[in-house]
Amino acid sequence: MLYNHNMDYAQYIYLINNPNQKNIKDLMQPKSVLIQNQIRKQYKKYHMGGLTEKDFFPPDENIVVERLLHYIDIAPHKHEFCECSFVFTGSCIHNVNGFNFKQHTGNFIYIPPNVTHTLYPIDSSVCLTIKVRTNTFRRMTIPDLLSFTCPVSFECNNDDFISRIILCMYYQQQNKNLYFRELCFHLLQTLLLYILQNYGKNSTILMPRIKKSTQIVDILSYIANHYQTVTVKEIAAFFHYNESYFSRMFREQTGQTFSNILRQYKLEKAADLLQRTSLPLNQICDSVGYKDVSQFIHSFRQTYHMTPGQYRQQQTSPND
Repeated sequence: MLYNHNMDYAQYIYLINNPNQKNIKDLMQPKSVLIQNQIRKQYKKYHMGGLTEKDFFPPDENIVVERLLHYIDIAPHKHEFCECSFVFTGSCIHNVNGFNFKQHTGNFIYIPPNVTHTLYPIDSSVCLTIKVRTNTFRRMTIPDLLSFTCPVSFECNNDDFISRIILCMYYQQQNKNLYFRELCFHLLQTLLLYILQNYGKNSTILMPRIKKSTQIVDILSYIANHYQTVTVKEIAAFFHYNESYFSRMFREQTGQTFSNILRQYKLEKAADLLQRTSLPLNQICDSVGYKDVSQFIHSFRQTYHMTPGQYRQQQTSPND
């Protein structure tokens, strides 16, 4: 606390970068204030354009587990990596796209890339966050990966198994013993699979305009299993909806159109193949359901800001 007020993120970063200045009054000195204002100016790009993985992750880390800080006001921001949060005790306020959602004990929230959010602890709550590089997340074998297209909350009750997995990841990262990176990767994959298996039906898409819906999880799962060929007409008929009603309902439930989510999922599958295999581009297009290579390249470039060839070349780095 700073004179009965929370410290803002610029003051906190300034103190982290200047550990010798332990007196809070140093924050009010003209030189300190100037540096803090520069930090705030730099932070604006994170709110507008997003925090990059290079800005946040150490070069040799793909997963970072941290305890949520108290008494620090972090401004709303977005980033190109994924983030999860789990409350061990107490509760937090998770602001997603300008709307507040209360995250209580045993609640697990996933925030996909490029979603504006911030997390506030309440009183003495204990919450751990897990940041994951997007490419690392895509490498995980998760059948219902499409369930993580939107901000989603899972009611996990007081499941001790979930708590122990997250604490184990935190311990591995803090101690950095042999194989800790590999262990964190597989522990996180196990955690997400376990949550989907046991609490997938207790999930809520974090959209303020709708009530909790369990069928949207089934719809997203259907898309994931038939993404190469699925159409709006087909999926609407399968779930017994009128086509126009389904399109409207889907957008209300997820915040995105059916075509946008389907395209995003196809491109994620293609990106995974570009990274893991040496398949030629036309075979990758066929395998993810693109009939036109030129259209695929155009869509890929719009999403990843590079061509598929450039993306494949970039992924040869061992840190990706």
